[in-house]
Amino acid sequence: MPSVKACPAPDCRAANPPQRDASADLAHCAETAEWARSAMVCGYCGCVYTGFGNDRRIKGYLDNAMVGGGWQPIAKRP
Repeated sequence: MPSVKACPAPDCRAANPPQRDASADLAHCAETAEWARSAMVCGYCGCVYTGFGNDRRIKGYLDNAMVGGGWQPIAKRP
């Protein structure tokens, strides 16, 4: 059952969108990083993140209309 909590994405406009486990979707998209096993995805904007509370880290987006369909990881900074 999906949990309901605020999405960590600063541009998500939903107040309390449903959040769900993203591990199966990420595996289907060939994301093999260790963090993907515990990732969550926002049901409104597709933000994929790990962690809890103030320690949440956005890893990318899944099927987001603004950044594109499928898995779109956030570009790593040099």
